Amino acid sequence: MVHATAAALRALESPTAIAARRGLPLEDVAPAAIARAMSQTVGA
Repeated sequence: MVHATAAALRALESPTAIAARRGLPLEDVAPAAIARAMSQTVGA
């Protein structure tokens, strides 16, 4: 079970990467709260 958990954590992608891969704006991929938190983190 530990190996599966570690593999899943390595496979995680950021919402920004998913939006870029799909050719969509971040708002269409992530909930507004996550998009807002990410923009505050990047802007800080």
